[in-house]
Amino acid sequence: MKPSPQALWIDNARRATDARPVRLNRIPTWARQAIRGAYRAEGQRPGRDLVMAVVNDGRWNGLFDHWGTSQIARREKPDVPTLCTEPYAGRPHIEMALKFADWLGCEVWIGGASWWYPGSTVRIEFVPRADRP
Repeated sequence: MKPSPQALWIDNARRATDARPVRLNRIPTWARQAIRGAYRAEGQRPGRDLVMAVVNDGRWNGLFDHWGTSQIARREKPDVPTLCTEPYAGRPHIEMALKFADWLGCEVWIGGASWWYPGSTVRIEFVPRADRP
């Protein structure tokens, strides 16, 4: 089957921006532990399905679109897995990402080299703070 023009465009854009692939619907271990800890600090029990707890939490409405795990090279910690989301973002999503990073106690990196739909989505990566394991 011949790829659609849109699929070809996305493939070319991924190569042009050097976008790293995302393992969709996967949470890195460090993020799983941080999410559980953040909910417990609020006196909540998120249950086993942390993904649904976060996705359905009204505070982060729309932030977790095309989310998963990716890799990013860092000087302090090479190849740390990131919690990555690539929403069709605007200013509200950027502000929400900053609040989510504060809530989780991690760093956030925002860039344009998205994997999902380069040029239409923004890549937001949450990584452990440099002073944490």
